[in-house]
Amino acid sequence: MIEIKQFYNYVVETAPSALPLSLAETRTHLRITDSCEDTYIKLLIQTVRDFFEIFTNRTLINTTYKGFLDQFPGTFVYPYGYCCEDGILIRKSKVSSITSIKYLLDSVLTTWDNSNYYVSESNMYPNIFLEDGKSYPTTDDRIQAIEIIFVAGYGATNTDIPSDIKMALLNHIAFLYENKGDCGGDGTCELPCATKTIYNKYRIRSIAWGDC
Repeated sequence: MIEIKQFYNYVVETAPSALPLSLAETRTHLRITDSCEDTYIKLLIQTVRDFFEIFTNRTLINTTYKGFLDQFPGTFVYPYGYCCEDGILIRKSKVSSITSIKYLLDSVLTTWDNSNYYVSESNMYPNIFLEDGKSYPTTDDRIQAIEIIFVAGYGATNTDIPSDIKMALLNHIAFLYENKGDCGGDGTCELPCATKTIYNKYRIRSIAWGDC
């Protein structure tokens, strides 16, 4: 059985260059005909984006992240026994590409050639696996000895986002716009039923280490 090692402490390297909804389509949904409230509408778009991404564990617009590992997978001894691990779990979705995998050896950051690994395709969390006959390199024994830079998101623009997600975001915005000050800080109160249904459809439940 393949066991997975997940890495941690994701840092945004390059923030998304676009919002998940345009001002024009949001105005249309709210039936606003001028630009007087554009600043507020943009704030609402950012708010529902942040809520969706935290709730579902997904990234909407392409974002470049850096994640860290203290060591590559292998056979480690834990208080309760051995755990054989063969892959690296990326807890971001959807991952479109791996930019680089680098590791520290003798305090020098070295790029690991991409011919050594492949990424499993997944609509949820993907994994990095060794190509047949390849092995992980030796690293320094230190925290964050490995860094993995990758891009996650549905695409570079809001046109790449699935239409049902966009409609859920628009309905969420309409609810917040029409019920100013009526929600608690978490933004979850009395969300439109269709919005909650779609958010739950895309939600990735938290997962921990394998059955080690």
